[in-house]
Amino acid sequence: MRRGKLIDNIPKRIVLTVLIVITVTLACNTQPIEEDPSNIIDTYGEGYLEDINGLLVLHVKGSPYEMGYQHGFLLRDRIEAAIQSSIQYCIDMGSSYEHLVTGAQAVELYIPQEYIQEMQGLADGANVNYIDVLIGQVLNDILLAGGCSGFAAFGDATVDGHLYLGRNYDWGFPPEMIPLATGPVVVYEPESGNAYVLVGYLGEIQTFTGMNNQGIALGKNGATSTDLTLDGMPSGFMLKQVLQYSNNLMEAIDIICQTPRTKGWNIVLGDGKNLNAAAVEISADHCKAFWAGDPAEDIEPHYSIPNAVRRSGHYVDPELASIQRSHYDPRITWCEGSWDRYEKLSQLIEDNYGDIDAEVSMEFLQTPPVAWDPITVRCIIFDSTDLELWVASANSTTPAYLQEFIYLSYDDLFPP
Repeated sequence: MRRGKLIDNIPKRIVLTVLIVITVTLACNTQPIEEDPSNIIDTYGEGYLEDINGLLVLHVKGSPYEMGYQHGFLLRDRIEAAIQSSIQYCIDMGSSYEHLVTGAQAVELYIPQEYIQEMQGLADGANVNYIDVLIGQVLNDILLAGGCSGFAAFGDATVDGHLYLGRNYDWGFPPEMIPLATGPVVVYEPESGNAYVLVGYLGEIQTFTGMNNQGIALGKNGATSTDLTLDGMPSGFMLKQVLQYSNNLMEAIDIICQTPRTKGWNIVLGDGKNLNAAAVEISADHCKAFWAGDPAEDIEPHYSIPNAVRRSGHYVDPELASIQRSHYDPRITWCEGSWDRYEKLSQLIEDNYGDIDAEVSMEFLQTPPVAWDPITVRCIIFDSTDLELWVASANSTTPAYLQEFIYLSYDDLFPP
């Protein structure tokens, strides 16, 4: 009775307010708790390592040294073994450790200071020698080349107008070293420049394959030539700069052509925001960009395709071709199936023109000879318009093109 009288004496607006608060509070407290779909393996500072459907994704954030330390610490049980096995393989193939050190120190002079700080952070975080980390980053510039092939298509060539860039990462090392080649996807949030994603090998901070949050995607293919030097920036750091500091295709090409370079590569570039693509052929002293549909590519047996580019291991540009092979026609003298991969990619793009999407792009990378048995260790596809990624990884018995593609969304790659 007293309780009723007390309520009667309280103004109705106050009673109504209290009832609303109680109702909202009860509703909030009774909502089901959503489970976090990701599997966080470990954290350090602002960095963390997660497992997304069996694919390792490493997130690093902060200053160059901090990102390197997070990287090294979170993969500390894997990086030392990976770096040592790659160095030992080179020694077993005829190089000396002293030769590797000399070559690495020569190109180190051209590496931006922020990336040197990142390498030092990685070395400290993983508790390995800095010089071994450096060697691991620059082996492809002081010793090795590689095969690989890739394409980009957009606009009328694709089903939705998006830009799709695909690349097969071919690896000539023995099967027991494949885990080295299939490291985590690394998501960078640096203090300066763009956020970006790298897909590479264990302990890699430079890159052959990546995409930034401005829609610039890239893939690098080996293209050996006689025009090479150690007086230049290692190509993986040059492409890291492209991702970190370019916001459109022209800026990306300018970075590549204006940077002192070491040796020959073919680089496929895509711009998913402005919808354009280019193939950039480089050596130490030459740089030639072919835009999508460029009539400069119409040199037999090559030919241009509107809204698309593709490259493997040989040059199209006659001047660059002259420092690579004795005859211009790559069908005559060029080895490692480079022409076969270029020709097959051309046919696949034309046969599927207007229907290319992520699934069709997967089929491109799974089709021999683009799929190069047994050494294709990574198949990578970017939708650089919607900033999405698909990646398939080899194991010691099965090449990447026979493996399932793992999908990473925008939120996986660029979390708020």
